[in-house]
Amino acid sequence: MLLFAQTEGLGGVPPEWTTHLVRLIGAFHPLVVHFPIALLLTAALLEAASVWLKDHPGLRFAIVINLTLGTVGAVVAASLGWMDAAHIGIEVDLKPTLAWHRWLGTSVAIGSLITTILWFRVRVNSAVCLWLYRATLWSLALLVGITGHLGALLVYGLDYFAS
Repeated sequence: MLLFAQTEGLGGVPPEWTTHLVRLIGAFHPLVVHFPIALLLTAALLEAASVWLKDHPGLRFAIVINLTLGTVGAVVAASLGWMDAAHIGIEVDLKPTLAWHRWLGTSVAIGSLITTILWFRVRVNSAVCLWLYRATLWSLALLVGITGHLGALLVYGLDYFAS
Protein backbone atom coordinates (compact mmCIF):
# COMPACT_ATOMS: atom_id res chain seq x y z
CA MET A 1 0.00 0.00 0.00
CA LEU A 2 2.82 2.41 0.85
CA LEU A 3 4.56 1.74 -2.47
CA PHE A 4 1.31 2.38 -4.34
CA ALA A 5 0.78 5.62 -2.43
CA GLN A 6 4.31 6.78 -3.26
CA THR A 7 3.98 6.13 -6.99
CA GLU A 8 0.58 7.72 -7.31
CA GLY A 9 0.37 11.28 -8.60
CA LEU A 10 -2.35 13.84 -8.15
CA GLY A 11 -5.88 12.59 -8.75
CA GLY A 12 -4.92 8.91 -8.60
CA VAL A 13 -3.00 9.08 -11.91
CA PRO A 14 0.43 7.42 -11.89
CA PRO A 15 3.34 9.73 -12.59
CA GLU A 16 4.82 9.68 -16.06
CA TRP A 17 7.95 7.74 -15.02
CA THR A 18 5.90 4.69 -14.00
CA THR A 19 4.21 4.63 -17.39
CA HIS A 20 7.61 4.76 -19.08
CA LEU A 21 8.95 2.04 -16.79
CA VAL A 22 6.02 -0.29 -17.50
CA ARG A 23 6.40 0.41 -21.23
CA LEU A 24 10.12 -0.37 -21.05
CA ILE A 25 9.64 -3.59 -19.08
CA GLY A 26 6.79 -4.71 -21.37
CA ALA A 27 8.97 -4.17 -24.43
CA PHE A 28 10.95 -7.27 -23.37
CA HIS A 29 7.94 -9.53 -24.11
CA PRO A 30 9.05 -10.46 -27.67
CA LEU A 31 12.53 -11.29 -26.40
CA VAL A 32 11.44 -13.35 -23.39
CA VAL A 33 8.53 -15.25 -24.96
CA HIS A 34 10.65 -17.48 -27.19
CA PHE A 35 12.29 -19.33 -24.29
CA PRO A 36 9.10 -20.69 -22.70
CA ILE A 37 7.77 -21.61 -26.14
CA ALA A 38 10.86 -23.71 -26.84
CA LEU A 39 11.00 -25.21 -23.35
CA LEU A 40 7.32 -26.18 -23.15
CA LEU A 41 7.32 -27.67 -26.65
CA THR A 42 10.51 -29.60 -25.83
CA ALA A 43 8.88 -30.95 -22.65
CA ALA A 44 5.90 -32.15 -24.69
CA LEU A 45 8.15 -33.76 -27.30
CA LEU A 46 10.25 -35.47 -24.62
CA GLU A 47 7.08 -36.72 -22.92
CA ALA A 48 5.99 -38.29 -26.21
CA ALA A 49 9.43 -39.93 -26.47
CA SER A 50 9.10 -41.19 -22.89
CA VAL A 51 5.91 -43.06 -23.83
CA TRP A 52 7.85 -44.80 -26.57
CA LEU A 53 10.95 -45.40 -24.41
CA LYS A 54 9.02 -46.60 -21.35
CA ASP A 55 9.71 -43.64 -19.01
CA HIS A 56 13.51 -43.57 -19.20
CA PRO A 57 14.89 -41.83 -16.06
CA GLY A 58 17.05 -39.46 -18.11
CA LEU A 59 13.99 -38.27 -19.99
CA ARG A 60 12.08 -37.72 -16.74
CA PHE A 61 14.81 -35.34 -15.57
CA ALA A 62 14.94 -33.48 -18.90
CA ILE A 63 11.15 -33.19 -18.96
CA VAL A 64 10.88 -31.68 -15.48
CA ILE A 65 13.68 -29.19 -16.16
CA ASN A 66 12.09 -28.04 -19.44
CA LEU A 67 8.61 -27.96 -17.94
CA THR A 68 9.62 -26.06 -14.81
CA LEU A 69 11.76 -23.47 -16.60
CA GLY A 70 9.12 -23.17 -19.33
CA THR A 71 6.46 -22.53 -16.69
CA VAL A 72 8.49 -19.80 -15.00
CA GLY A 73 9.19 -18.28 -18.40
CA ALA A 74 5.53 -18.47 -19.44
CA VAL A 75 4.41 -16.60 -16.33
CA VAL A 76 7.06 -13.91 -16.90
CA ALA A 77 6.27 -13.68 -20.64
CA ALA A 78 2.52 -13.39 -20.02
CA SER A 79 3.08 -10.64 -17.47
CA LEU A 80 5.36 -8.75 -19.83
CA GLY A 81 2.85 -9.28 -22.64
CA TRP A 82 0.09 -7.58 -20.69
CA MET A 83 2.42 -4.63 -19.99
CA ASP A 84 3.47 -4.45 -23.64
CA ALA A 85 -0.06 -4.65 -25.02
CA ALA A 86 -1.18 -1.81 -22.76
CA HIS A 87 1.27 0.57 -24.43
CA ILE A 88 1.53 -0.41 -28.07
CA GLY A 89 -0.37 1.26 -30.84
CA ILE A 90 -2.24 -1.38 -32.77
CA GLU A 91 -4.34 -1.25 -35.91
CA VAL A 92 -8.06 -1.65 -35.47
CA ASP A 93 -8.24 -4.84 -37.53
CA LEU A 94 -5.64 -6.47 -35.22
CA LYS A 95 -7.45 -5.71 -31.94
CA PRO A 96 -9.43 -9.01 -31.91
CA THR A 97 -6.22 -10.92 -32.65
CA LEU A 98 -4.49 -9.11 -29.78
CA ALA A 99 -7.36 -9.97 -27.42
CA TRP A 100 -7.17 -13.67 -28.36
CA HIS A 101 -3.38 -13.63 -28.07
CA ARG A 102 -3.51 -12.02 -24.61
CA TRP A 103 -6.03 -14.44 -23.17
CA LEU A 104 -4.54 -17.54 -24.76
CA GLY A 105 -1.10 -16.45 -23.53
CA THR A 106 -2.54 -16.05 -20.05
CA SER A 107 -4.10 -19.51 -20.43
CA VAL A 108 -0.70 -20.93 -21.38
CA ALA A 109 0.84 -19.47 -18.22
CA ILE A 110 -1.94 -20.87 -16.03
CA GLY A 111 -1.99 -24.17 -17.93
CA SER A 112 1.75 -24.59 -17.54
CA LEU A 113 1.41 -24.08 -13.78
CA ILE A 114 -1.31 -26.73 -13.66
CA THR A 115 0.75 -29.10 -15.82
CA THR A 116 3.79 -28.67 -13.58
CA ILE A 117 1.70 -29.41 -10.50
CA LEU A 118 0.34 -32.51 -12.22
CA TRP A 119 3.88 -33.65 -13.05
CA PHE A 120 4.79 -33.58 -9.38
CA ARG A 121 1.55 -35.43 -8.56
CA VAL A 122 2.50 -38.14 -11.08
CA ARG A 123 5.58 -38.88 -8.98
CA VAL A 124 3.36 -39.41 -5.93
CA ASN A 125 0.44 -41.23 -7.55
CA SER A 126 1.40 -42.15 -11.09
CA ALA A 127 -1.52 -44.50 -11.78
CA VAL A 128 -4.12 -41.77 -11.27
CA CYS A 129 -2.45 -38.71 -12.79
CA LEU A 130 -0.07 -39.90 -15.53
CA TRP A 131 -2.42 -39.71 -18.52
CA LEU A 132 -4.16 -36.59 -17.21
CA TYR A 133 -0.75 -34.95 -16.95
CA ARG A 134 0.24 -36.10 -20.44
CA ALA A 135 -3.03 -34.95 -22.01
CA THR A 136 -2.64 -31.59 -20.27
CA LEU A 137 0.96 -31.20 -21.45
CA TRP A 138 0.15 -32.08 -25.05
CA SER A 139 -2.89 -29.78 -25.03
CA LEU A 140 -0.67 -27.06 -23.61
CA ALA A 141 1.78 -27.59 -26.50
CA LEU A 142 -1.06 -27.12 -28.98
CA LEU A 143 -2.17 -23.96 -27.15
CA VAL A 144 1.41 -22.65 -27.23
CA GLY A 145 1.45 -23.11 -31.01
CA ILE A 146 -1.86 -21.32 -31.52
CA THR A 147 -0.86 -18.47 -29.23
CA GLY A 148 2.49 -18.11 -30.95
CA HIS A 149 0.78 -18.04 -34.34
CA LEU A 150 -1.49 -15.22 -33.18
CA GLY A 151 1.56 -13.35 -31.88
CA ALA A 152 3.21 -13.72 -35.27
CA LEU A 153 0.08 -12.34 -36.96
CA LEU A 154 0.34 -9.29 -34.71
CA VAL A 155 3.92 -8.73 -35.85
CA TYR A 156 3.64 -9.63 -39.54
CA GLY A 157 -0.02 -8.78 -40.23
CA LEU A 158 -3.13 -10.80 -40.93
CA ASP A 159 -2.24 -11.25 -44.61
CA TYR A 160 1.18 -12.78 -43.87
CA PHE A 161 0.34 -16.16 -45.42
CA ALA A 162 -1.42 -14.58 -48.39
CA SER A 163 1.77 -12.97 -49.71
